[in-house]
Amino acid sequence: MHEIFVLKSFRGKGVAFSAVSKIMEMYKGKYRVEQLKENTSAIKFWKRFYHS
Repeated sequence: MHEIFVLKSFRGKGVAFSAVSKIMEMYKGKYRVEQLKENTSAIKFWKRFYHS
């Protein structure tokens, strides 16, 4: 996966969490996650994702 984008109207509803979880379950392996420093929403998402 190269990018993930969720429309504002779907954010905070678990859509991205479910999608990323499913992808990682289907395609097991090592992943590298990067986001722009100014993308605070992405930073919060990945911190929550990996600490859940």
